[in-house]
Amino acid sequence: FWRAMGFADIGQAKALTEADVLALRRLAGLVEAGLLSEPMAIQVARSTGQTTARLAEWQIDSFLEGLTEPPEPGMTRTEVTYPLVELLLPELQEFLVYVWRR
Repeated sequence: FWRAMGFADIGQAKALTEADVLALRRLAGLVEAGLLSEPMAIQVARSTGQTTARLAEWQIDSFLEGLTEPPEPGMTRTEVTYPLVELLLPELQEFLVYVWRR
């Protein structure tokens, strides 16, 4: 499921967070409970991963366009947007879930 969500293969490295493990367990639990077949779960993971990645890209581009002051010379895109995203993330997360459920 990890790769279906669009994340890189991590091999044997211990790179998963508790949230990653929980997300994978939840999806696997749907398969184990018979609510989704494995191919369906892979498709759900793939479609969610692709759509969410695209959404994040659009939002970051919008944030960059909305900046009123130009970034300092030599600053990367991440350095410019990360503080803004950190502030907006909780609200955007709630909004995303609201729209998805609607």
